[in-house]
Amino acid sequence: NIDKQQRLSVQVDWKTAPPGMHKIPVTIRTTAGGPMVVFAVIKNDESPQRSHFRGFIQTNGFVSMEGSHYSRAVNIAPLIWQLIPDIGRTGSGMTIRPVTANRQTPGSSCPRLEFDILLSDTGKIQVDTYFSPTLNFNGRELQYAISFDDDTPQIINLHADHSNQSWEKWVADNIIISPSGFQIKKSGMHVLKFWMVDPGIVLQKIVLSFQRVNPSYLGPPETGVR
Repeated sequence: NIDKQQRLSVQVDWKTAPPGMHKIPVTIRTTAGGPMVVFAVIKNDESPQRSHFRGFIQTNGFVSMEGSHYSRAVNIAPLIWQLIPDIGRTGSGMTIRPVTANRQTPGSSCPRLEFDILLSDTGKIQVDTYFSPTLNFNGRELQYAISFDDDTPQIINLHADHSNQSWEKWVADNIIISPSGFQIKKSGMHVLKFWMVDPGIVLQKIVLSFQRVNPSYLGPPETGVR
């Protein structure tokens, strides 16, 4: 019995739910007319790795990770990753020391941050990387690179758009969100690698999405299991 409005919770018994995606009918009976049927979409990934996985799990079509919550930091002396506490919108940031380092080429001798992720979908995935605002202070656009597993890293230009409108937005929002696209050929466990190319970049957050994520100032909440 509901007076005006009430939030109702529905739970899934995952131990008995069949694998795959299903539309489950939920019947609501009213005194004003016939029954109303709404559908709850559930997806049982049927992944034996899930219960033992430590990292970031796809939720509602996306994965959200704070840059400082990496699974592994790979330092190549004298280049090391440094935590900058509370510089981000929702957490801390990661940058490379020394800030006077030369441009690096992604590879076995290049510093990187690795994030263990568990994906349930395949196909085109968008990677939105959140950075503290900066300019191309060394006379060229600052770059970073992203790769999945052992794929060739994709080098991305942080300042691809030189318009005054873009800079105004970076300053107003106090963030640069840099998009890139990749193809995921199989579901399951993957490793996202964030590669240092230029110093002077401060990573705050990484969001992976198979579908459109509703826009918000802080971005989607972290989907990590740590």
